[in-house]
Amino acid sequence: MPRYFFNVDNRHSEKDEEGVELAGPQAARDAAVVFAGECLRDTPGLVDGGRLVVEVRDEAGAVLLTVIAEVEDPAAG
Repeated sequence: MPRYFFNVDNRHSEKDEEGVELAGPQAARDAAVVFAGECLRDTPGLVDGGRLVVEVRDEAGAVLLTVIAEVEDPAAG
């Protein structure tokens, strides 16, 4: 099975060096959305006034998908 890497950026970057084996690109896309949701659920302040970016790359380093969660507070602006 192919290996996919989930890089995270939320004010600082965390590069996934290990990756995970998944059935294919669609499974990687699904896993990225679930992973981003779990990050937000486990740490709701994670994107407070900022962005959470989960970037999925394949073994060749090509970007397959980027999931972006952004918080906008109209009262703060």
